[in-house]
Amino acid sequence: MNLVTSECSVKHATVSDRSVSVVDTPGLFDTQIKPEEFMKEIARSIYLSSPGPHAFLIVLPVNMKFTDQELQILWIIELLFGKEVLKYSIIVFTHGDLLKEPVEKHVVRNSKLRHLVDQCGGRFHVFNNRDQNNREQVNDLLLKIDTMIKQTGGEHYSNRMFEDSLKFRREEEEKRRREEERKQQDEKQRQEEIERVRKETEEKIRAEMEAKHQSELKRLKERRQREYEERERQQKQRQVEFERAIKDIEVKIRADIEAKSRSELQRLVARIQREDEERTQLQKRRQNEIETVREMIQTIREEIEAERSEQEKHRARRQIENKERKQQQKQSQ
Repeated sequence: MNLVTSECSVKHATVSDRSVSVVDTPGLFDTQIKPEEFMKEIARSIYLSSPGPHAFLIVLPVNMKFTDQELQILWIIELLFGKEVLKYSIIVFTHGDLLKEPVEKHVVRNSKLRHLVDQCGGRFHVFNNRDQNNREQVNDLLLKIDTMIKQTGGEHYSNRMFEDSLKFRREEEEKRRREEERKQQDEKQRQEEIERVRKETEEKIRAEMEAKHQSELKRLKERRQREYEERERQQKQRQVEFERAIKDIEVKIRADIEAKSRSELQRLVARIQREDEERTQLQKRRQNEIETVREMIQTIREEIEAERSEQEKHRARRQIENKERKQQQKQSQ
């Protein structure tokens, strides 16, 4: 089963004195070919290999990544050619030159690949694409095919087997079709039941939501009424508290003003008293100073009078002395 061929073709050659015919078919997962054309090419491949192929070579790159899709290869081949086809099958790996280990170890190490090989009776062959002129690769493959033919009793895959597989496939397809129809019918009934339940549920939910809406609306109105009344009560309470606070503030301000007025008055009286006392003391000091000045003036006057009296006495004595001297002078003359 080649992965790149789009339509069947047959090649004839002589290998080691043997006549060999190879029919190449489209790949199983070729998305470029329509399903009906693919089936036509598969039927044509059996016709080209009439009376029937001795071996089915399942060609796979040895380095390909095996996914769940690749694991379905043998199941699809069985579906196309019948359950007996794997007795006539060998897996052929290409690009063996890319392997860094013997192909046997590669198969054993890869569990998915080993599963494919086991389904084909453990038969596989590997080609080195870089050594295409090495005919021993082909001879080894023919030997493996001969061994497989002996194991199948020398029989080849016949048109009858293919027809049986077609019949089986048609039966399987019919079975799947009926199963699909049953599933579709079940799905339709399930969808109808889901739709019925959905509508009933929607009606029930709508009725419950309507009732709940009315109940919620009533509760909302009652709650808003309570909130309004509570706000009114709080507003009145705040108004009363505000008026009480204003009165308290007025009383406090009045008391503060009165206390301040009394305090200011007391300070004013005390200041006036201090000023009166200071004026009195100042007057006393001035009076004392005046008295002192008067006493000083009196003392000076007395001293002046005493000095004047002394001078008068001194002048009188001098006059007396002068008279006496004049008299003495007169007497002496």
